[in-house]
Amino acid sequence: MTMGTETTRRTHRRRYLAVGATAVVGFVALGLALPDNTPDPRLMPDPADRTEAPLTDPLQATAPWRDFPVGAAVRPLLVLDPVTIPIALRSDPDRLRGRWVLPDRLTTTPPRLDGFGVTSAEEAVATLRRALAGTFRDEQLRTADETAEPATISAIRLTRRTFDTDRGRRTLPAWAITFGPRMVAPAIVLAVDEDGLYRSPVPTDAEGDVTLSPDGLRLTYSFLGAASGQGNCRADYTPVFLETATAVAIGAVEHRKGHNRQANCRMSSYRRSVSVTLTAPLHNRVVVTYSYGAPLSVRPDGTYRWYRPATGNGR
Repeated sequence: MTMGTETTRRTHRRRYLAVGATAVVGFVALGLALPDNTPDPRLMPDPADRTEAPLTDPLQATAPWRDFPVGAAVRPLLVLDPVTIPIALRSDPDRLRGRWVLPDRLTTTPPRLDGFGVTSAEEAVATLRRALAGTFRDEQLRTADETAEPATISAIRLTRRTFDTDRGRRTLPAWAITFGPRMVAPAIVLAVDEDGLYRSPVPTDAEGDVTLSPDGLRLTYSFLGAASGQGNCRADYTPVFLETATAVAIGAVEHRKGHNRQANCRMSSYRRSVSVTLTAPLHNRVVVTYSYGAPLSVRPDGTYRWYRPATGNGR
């Protein structure tokens, strides 16, 4: 090997190293120069699939609850799922359009059951029909058609079922309404009359829930969000809340992490939570979402539950 050849090879190696170093520095500089895609912190909507934007003023979330009777001797029931509609009924709009034929003999309704005044079977059927109509967006499907085939109700039975309330799950009087002959699972309608109820002024579709400390001051709001830690598709959450005399609105603000914060991430599926301390014990006040004012279920600390299924899931 000649001296000239070796010198040429060394020169080429130095050039390659210089080019490589320049490329690395260039890529690093490019990375540092990338724009920060950090989105503004956002209020977590609850439920996440609501089409309208979250409320911009928490007073709008608490306003529908200004008349809630916190001073009542007996706190009224606030039931989150008063009607459960089986899938077979929700997927058959023809049952709604036609006339409903009730059984020839209906159950005799006792005036009270388990200490609650009870609605009649006819009232339960009317409530079910209104709830079913609300599941169809097409106005034509919700319009009665005298020529449509009647739907036969094979049985209406007074029983008991477990319902979600804003103070946990409770077993309450209920009507089980069965359409024959193909529909096996009955529709369930709460049988408690108006005297023992407070009807929610907003949709009861919140997916989060709340636990309450023994002294009634500390609320922990749990919801589905992004994973914790550093990197793309991860986030931190800070609480927001507002107290009034009749309600507490609570929510979480999401702060996304990672350089590419607009990355395609999986749907939020991690159980996250934030906690707040109230200025006075919760007592009979309603806890609602900061985003829409929907009532949340409040349970004592130390209990755990998964998220309430959507109303009418046929369970």
